[in-house]
Amino acid sequence: MNIDKIQAEARRIRELFDTGKEIITALKFYVTSGPMKDHLAVKAETEWSLTLSFYGLPLLFRIESDWPANAKPGDLNVRGRIAVCYRPYDSEPTEKLLQLTNPYPFDSLGNVVSLGGPHSKQEFSPFFLSDVLNAIQENKLTLRP
Repeated sequence: MNIDKIQAEARRIRELFDTGKEIITALKFYVTSGPMKDHLAVKAETEWSLTLSFYGLPLLFRIESDWPANAKPGDLNVRGRIAVCYRPYDSEPTEKLLQLTNPYPFDSLGNVVSLGGPHSKQEFSPFFLSDVLNAIQENKLTLRP
């Protein structure tokens, strides 16, 4: 890949990550004002990630994309994803990826895709958070006060 193609790809990734910031902001707003506000606590945040605690279980939500994004210049289907990791209570406090039923990809326009169809970055949070909490139950992850 020559430098011009690399720069074009890097610009598309930058646009995607800029949209990712808006997605993280929308998720934080939903968590702090929605129906789960008394059960999830914001512990840390960056522009591209949000760390929450669900009854002591640390959850890290972050924006990711593959390199290269495998799209043609001007293609609006460049995809990122919202990854969710947790830190189990064990001797190694390493992050483990929480497997969701849907990887929640999004494009640079802010369209987030779930099994229920595409949602705007302002509308995806209830579906996303429900999938996260269902995955915590399915994996029988330990919660602590």
